[in-house]
Order: sequence, then C-alpha cells, then structure tokens
Amino acid sequence: MRYLYYKLWKDFTGKVTDSTPAIYSMIWISVIQSINIITLILLFCFYFEIEYQTYSTDYTVLYSIIISLLVMGLNYFRLFKKKELIYKRFISESRLMSIIGYLILYFYMIGSFVFAYIASTIIS
Repeated sequence: MRYLYYKLWKDFTGKVTDSTPAIYSMIWISVIQSINIITLILLFCFYFEIEYQTYSTDYTVLYSIIISLLVMGLNYFRLFKKKELIYKRFISESRLMSIIGYLILYFYMIGSFVFAYIASTIIS
C-alpha cells in the first residue's frame, strides 16, 4: 500500500516538502480501502446469509463512517507520518518500474470501483 500511496502522491504533484498532495493521497487511498472493506463485508453477509441490519440507511451510514475513520486513522500513522521514508525508498525507481507502478495504481483504483459496482448488483 505504501507504493500505491507513493505513486498517487507523485501523480498529484510529487513534491516531498508540500504536505497537501500527501494528505490528498492518504484520503484517496483510505476512501478506496474503505469501499473495498465495506463491499467485502456486504458480500460476506449476503453469501453466508448473515442478517445485516438494513432497517434504515442510518446504520449503513454509521458503519461506513466508523470504518472510514478507522482506515483513515491507520493510514495517517502508516503512510502520512512516514511520507519522507516512503519517498526516499521509492524515488530511485527506474522509468519502466514507474510506468508499471502507475498502471498498477490505476488498475487498483478502477478495479475497486468495478468490484463495488458488481457486488452491488449481486446484492440487490
């Protein structure tokens, strides 16, 4: 995940001294991870016929907020606080590895949303 964070950060601007792109990258990675976690939970409940409290959308919104805040808190300490170390670790990658890294990043982002869409059509 650190590599994807680095690639997204580089995609925003790539400046190590400016913390705004690093924050945006952390938030965007956290949103994608939260969507994946919530999708997996809903699929798990659907396939194993576990009753999921869908009496109102308030429960779903509350669970989503809790999961998102937990993921964002973890990523704050795992990614944002260590952004200089992550930058130093991956700055010397070759041009080919950089292109492959961007492809992996975009496939991960697009794949996450496609996965959530397919899961929502299966569940509904």
